[in-house]
Amino acid sequence: MKKYGLGVRMLSVVLAVFMLLAVLPVNVNIARAAGVPAISYSAHSRTVGWGKKVSGGKTAGTTGKGLRMEAIRINLKYKGKSMIKYRAHVAGIGWMDWVNSGQVAGTTGKAKAIEAVQIKLVGDYAKKYDVWYRTHVAHRGWLGWTKNGKTSGSEGMALQTEAIQIKLVSKGTKVSTSGKTELKVPSMQYRGYCQNSGWGKYVGPGKIAGTTGKGLRLEALTIKLKDFDGKNGVKYRAHVSKIGWQAWKKSGETAGTTGRSLAIEAVQIKLDTGLEDYFDIYYRLHVQKKGWLGWAKNGAPAGTAGRSLRAEAIQICLVNKDKDFDTGGRAFYDGATVTDHTVDEAINWCYAQVGNTVGSGECVALVKAYYEYLGVPAVWGNGVDYASNPLPNGWTRVQGGHPQRGDILIYSERVADDHGHVGIYESDWSTFHQNISGRYVERITDWAYDGFNNEYWGYIRPDFG
Repeated sequence: MKKYGLGVRMLSVVLAVFMLLAVLPVNVNIARAAGVPAISYSAHSRTVGWGKKVSGGKTAGTTGKGLRMEAIRINLKYKGKSMIKYRAHVAGIGWMDWVNSGQVAGTTGKAKAIEAVQIKLVGDYAKKYDVWYRTHVAHRGWLGWTKNGKTSGSEGMALQTEAIQIKLVSKGTKVSTSGKTELKVPSMQYRGYCQNSGWGKYVGPGKIAGTTGKGLRLEALTIKLKDFDGKNGVKYRAHVSKIGWQAWKKSGETAGTTGRSLAIEAVQIKLDTGLEDYFDIYYRLHVQKKGWLGWAKNGAPAGTAGRSLRAEAIQICLVNKDKDFDTGGRAFYDGATVTDHTVDEAINWCYAQVGNTVGSGECVALVKAYYEYLGVPAVWGNGVDYASNPLPNGWTRVQGGHPQRGDILIYSERVADDHGHVGIYESDWSTFHQNISGRYVERITDWAYDGFNNEYWGYIRPDFG
């Protein structure tokens, strides 16, 4: 009985030990090694700061609030060693250095957006697992999932990311990418069809299609531009001599005419819905007698209409949305708005004439030259005749009233002079005249514009647009 009792007690002890081992966490590390390690991450957002730490593909950052994501921090270690590297492409900086688990990628306190990220695993984890991630981008929303060091976001587009999702899966596990994983500036090409030479080569943004200095008309235009998803990215049309405005064309189609000896005189170009939130499109024409005009953008007309002036060349640029761009002056002139220069340029022209004899040296010779400088035919007659002679389209004439810079002053006849007089107004005490002291141009500052011997009648106002 004693032996039997001892055996029972020993068996009980052994069973108790096995039961204790079964509930103790002796296989915890083995179980974790056999599964997928835990990865966590957090984002620093504008006005919010650091958000809470999340995992398992959940969202760090914000969506629907327009808040830029400025920094991220990812945590993935094994036995105290970082199993992950990641870096951020930051506005105004570019790609920053790679960092390890728990470190900050991006910036804080500098108001700079992360525009793209790259994340990759290292060591044995790179052999066993894939790290998948995607970013939420302004105007676009969630991009598709990408993995293992590839880029998520955009470069060269000044487009902020706003949130990120990350998940770790066993090597080779299939994950739906669900769309574009990275946004890049689309490739744009265009070419012109020119008098005598036909179609030219396709050129890239900012390059010249057509000719300058040869007096050859640009007769047709083709633009190639697709959006991020391969759909049409541009619409354009041409104003053609003897035809007028044509129908809108899409990427790869021809605007204008070929084989008909008809010049393009103006164009309109605009981005389609897939690109208009991200870019502005600028364009300008080289025009007969005028040279390069200023840049138009986003569907505004460039060139001329109603003037029978041929376009000879074109340049087109794709620019990040709302980025500063020097338009370089006026882009379009039509038959109703005929002034070729700004009022500042007109006054500068007057200053350049001071001391010189213009034409015959008469007062009307100065004003005739002024008409021609502004791009309209000169009219004939004496000074007093400007109170009634024909006006260019878009110009106005007012009897009495106070003139403005660039206006043409009209003075009535007097007893000793039945020809009247004309001049050009800068300010009440600064006006330009010819044939006052002699047959040359003077800037008069001693008399007010209405203090001459000839009585002030009124003014003609050019249309400066």
